[in-house]
Amino acid sequence: MVREEFGPAITAVIAREISKIYEEWTGGAIDDTISRIEAAGDVKGEAVVLLRPPEKADTEEEEEETGTGSHRRTTDEEEEEAGEQGLS
Repeated sequence: MVREEFGPAITAVIAREISKIYEEWTGGAIDDTISRIEAAGDVKGEAVVLLRPPEKADTEEEEEETGTGSHRRTTDEEEEEAGEQGLS
């Protein structure tokens, strides 16, 4: 789900049992990280998932290949400004 939502260039880190004796960290490219977690089998305990977006150059290259772009929500302030300019 993460790969499909954010693309293959995203980096992920999974931390398990932070500040405990069995603390573990794994990470890297999203596909590699998912493969390591799946290979580990049934993992118990608390886990934190950290995602880092791809570098700008990677994102632009992916957009060209897939025809997709980055999207973000506009703020109320931006919408108001667009309305004042007759853009909405």
